[in-house]
Amino acid sequence: PDTFLIFEGIHALNPRFFAAMDGHPCTGIYVSLHSDFVAEDGKVLIPARQLRLTRRIIRDRVSRGSEADNTFAMWDKVLKGERLYIQPYRPTANIHINTAHGFEPFLYRHKITEALKNFPADNKYAPDAARLLQPDREGIPKPAPREHRREHQKDVYHGKRREVVPLQLPRDPEQE
Repeated sequence: PDTFLIFEGIHALNPRFFAAMDGHPCTGIYVSLHSDFVAEDGKVLIPARQLRLTRRIIRDRVSRGSEADNTFAMWDKVLKGERLYIQPYRPTANIHINTAHGFEPFLYRHKITEALKNFPADNKYAPDAARLLQPDREGIPKPAPREHRREHQKDVYHGKRREVVPLQLPRDPEQE
C-alpha cells in the first residue's frame, strides 16, 4: 500500500500498463499544452501546436545543441507519434493538466528569435520558422493581471473547446 510506480512517457496511458497492474489502483495523468493564446477579440495569435514547437526548438538547442532545422525535420514524426500512441489513449486519463502559462510568449520571444535569427531563407522550413516569429510582428497580448490571465488563453482538446480547471493548491494558514 505504500509503493508507487510512475510510468512516464508517450506510452504511459496505454491500457496494457493498466492491465499489467493486476487490479492495483491506477491514475492516468495527461500533461500537455492545451491552450491557444488569443487576443481579446478571440483571434488566435499563437496556436498551441506552434507554442509546443517553439518549446521543442528551444529545448533541443539548449539541451542537445541541435539546430532548429533538425527539430523542424523531426516535427512531422513527433506529430505522427502523437496520433498513433498518445491521442487514442488521451481520453482515458483521469486527470488532464494544461501546461500553458500566460507568460510563455514573453519568456520565449528572445530565445526563439535567437534560435532562428540566421535561419536560411532557402531552407525548406523557412516558412515554418517565419511563422514562429510572426507573433513579434502581429503583437502578443499584453500580460494580464493574475486574476484575468485565463482571458488570453483558449483551452483546446482534440480541436474542441474544453475548460481545463487549473490546479488549486491548498493554502498554508501559517503563511497567511
